Amino acid sequence: MKEVLLMAGIAAAKAKDFEKAERYLQEAVKLDSSDPRANRLLRRVQALTRRRQRSALLSLWVQVLLVGVLLAQVVAIWVLMVLGTLGQTQFAALLPVLLGLVLVVFLLPRLTQLKLPGFEAKMELPADVSPAEALLQLSPGELQPLFGTFLGLPERR
Repeated sequence: MKEVLLMAGIAAAKAKDFEKAERYLQEAVKLDSSDPRANRLLRRVQALTRRRQRSALLSLWVQVLLVGVLLAQVVAIWVLMVLGTLGQTQFAALLPVLLGLVLVVFLLPRLTQLKLPGFEAKMELPADVSPAEALLQLSPGELQPLFGTFLGLPERR
């Protein structure tokens, strides 16, 4: 049962369902708290979850900062136009650009997984890195007993 929970935890982590992966791995640790592999995998998934949460929070703060700067620039060009320093033509050219940049700031994090009919772009891992190794930082020797040739890993000798 413990091995099934370990495999389910790794599969959930590969599918980027880290909450489910953490639950499965916690159950595996409850069944056998002395298993170093289950404990290590659980710690790695928890660390990855914390890292992703910090990254999401940082991304939100960067978005807020960029939107603040862009809106300050919109106010600045409006004030310059009212004071007569900036012409109406320049204002009319700059305003849509700045407002478009505000839109891009909000859309950019979501554009990394662009899906259109007949086209899909998912920009995440380098092509030469397997998802299991990148997510859980396991060596091929540790993954082979769990997934074997499914991941295209050589057999352990």
